Amino acid sequence: MRILILADQRTGHVRQCLGLVRQIERERPVDLVQLPVQPRGFAPDLVRRLVARWPGLSPKALLMRFYGLSAEEVSGFDLVIGSGRPTILAGLLISRLTSAKFAYLGRVPGYDPAAFDLILVPYRSEGDQLNHAFAPIPSPVNPDGFAPPRELRTLETLKDARLTLLVGGPSSRRNWSMRDWAHLGYFLIASEHELGINWSVATSPRTPEAGRGVLAGAFSLLEKGGEFVDFHVAGPGSADHLLEADAICVTSDSTSMIAEGLAAMRPVIGIATRGLKVSRDERLLADLAEDGHFADLPLASLTPASFARTLMQLTTPTTDPRTVLGPLLAGVLPAAD
Repeated sequence: MRILILADQRTGHVRQCLGLVRQIERERPVDLVQLPVQPRGFAPDLVRRLVARWPGLSPKALLMRFYGLSAEEVSGFDLVIGSGRPTILAGLLISRLTSAKFAYLGRVPGYDPAAFDLILVPYRSEGDQLNHAFAPIPSPVNPDGFAPPRELRTLETLKDARLTLLVGGPSSRRNWSMRDWAHLGYFLIASEHELGINWSVATSPRTPEAGRGVLAGAFSLLEKGGEFVDFHVAGPGSADHLLEADAICVTSDSTSMIAEGLAAMRPVIGIATRGLKVSRDERLLADLAEDGHFADLPLASLTPASFARTLMQLTTPTTDPRTVLGPLLAGVLPAAD
């Protein structure tokens, strides 16, 4: 089976697409191609939404005009997967031009859902819309080889517990100040001193140089420190092994990394900086918290004591997200040979 991933400029989106592919690979061989897509400057989202609703226009000409893609580059695939708004029109045009099915991960406001073969959304309230299905955010993380996490129910069990901090950075919905970075760095040191936690830390593409510097400096002062992975040096996937921890801590600006922690079958604590605007991320985090495996804490009031109290109340996930994704994909996959 040939699959085309439309890769925008956000690593989290690409990893979500890879998560869907990893699920398919459990059932059949896959020939995978990742194609970078970036709309040209004259094609903002509003224009792309309008063009998508004119089925009489030539998809071949539009792919070249809007994305610089030829028909030869996008032909011969059974399934096209996209995540991130820049990939939507490209996926619809490829599906219209070829016989490929198009599965999109995320919301599609302004587009006709009838034009999609599958739209996976992480919001329970939207899963019953046309061609939509509610599902956890897909992740390429495979927990099968991970040892079970330690149950963290008492302060005693937190001593020498292995925790991993996954760090995002400023986004359109979350702000990070130097004071925030300093607070997070201080929390690492204080929580090791007071709770005995053995921390590993991994940054991401959005972690700015100033934030990386603060965290690297704090990590160098830890006595138990496990491993520090700088994404800008090590690259995508370099921190996957750090998900084999007893619990995962994630800055709440990255729902993709939160999903990866849960996909690793670990309890997850989010650390939230000041919100710039209300978004559906807050609703998603509230939904996740209902399951008892996730909690979100404000960075401004984060202390080792509040962190410990919250962590000890969380339970380890028992349902592998991949078992939910499998049945949802059945309608967009060709019959197995």
